[in-house]
Amino acid sequence: MCTGGTSGRSKAVPITDRMAAAMNLACAAHRPEPEPPTMALAAPMTHAAGLICFPVFAEGGMIVIHD
Repeated sequence: MCTGGTSGRSKAVPITDRMAAAMNLACAAHRPEPEPPTMALAAPMTHAAGLICFPVFAEGGMIVIHD
């Protein structure tokens, strides 16, 4: 994943499979959904919003992208 961080300079940030799995489990534990979630994607998918898509998909949810 590439990020500008707070410095504004692009840099690569490695995200391992284990980190992504831990994030998915943490989201599922703190945001239990009675039915598959629907999330409106307002931030750029190439930024943090893209990572938040994975827990939604893991729960069988749907992402709505404004056109």
